[in-house]
Amino acid sequence: MKFTESIAFKVALMLCIPVFFELTVIGASMLLLGQIDKAREERRLVGEMMSAYTELMSHTIKEYAKFAGDIEKTDVRSRQQVNGYARETQRCIDRLRDTWIMAGFEIGEIEHSRITANRRISKPVRYFTYDLFKEQLQKRELLMNVLYSMEGAVRKRIAVLVEREAKEKELYWKMNLLLLGSLAASLLLTLGLSR
Repeated sequence: MKFTESIAFKVALMLCIPVFFELTVIGASMLLLGQIDKAREERRLVGEMMSAYTELMSHTIKEYAKFAGDIEKTDVRSRQQVNGYARETQRCIDRLRDTWIMAGFEIGEIEHSRITANRRISKPVRYFTYDLFKEQLQKRELLMNVLYSMEGAVRKRIAVLVEREAKEKELYWKMNLLLLGSLAASLLLTLGLSR
């Protein structure tokens, strides 16, 4: 009797083939889960970036209302007030920029807009009159160019995330089908070898 026809050979195959399939399934499952976790992490980073973007927008609107809403032509704003406004706005922009980089965005256009805005904003004098403040606000429109650049990038990234979320669902299905297929193949091989 040949070894390949012996009971020991069949038993060895019955034990080895399911183990081989299980190892293959585990490896494929780990790969799919890694891709799913990567997509989740990217969504988390984009969520943080959107939070920073919202904070900057909220701050810009609030400060604009505080400074421009009740100012009269005869009013004067102190240098300390104006410096505080510029400093807080810059802090928000820098935080948004850092979060943007962490989320993996290309920031060339956005960074160019930010640098241009910072260069064009006048340094505050000892006091701020209505006319000077109005001029400052006009230059502050350059900041809106930064925001528009960011908004465009956000919309593109959201579209990418929607696509990746659909892919994540597809990966779940593939993983489940892989598990069921390997289980069925393992059972069929075991039954075939037991005859």
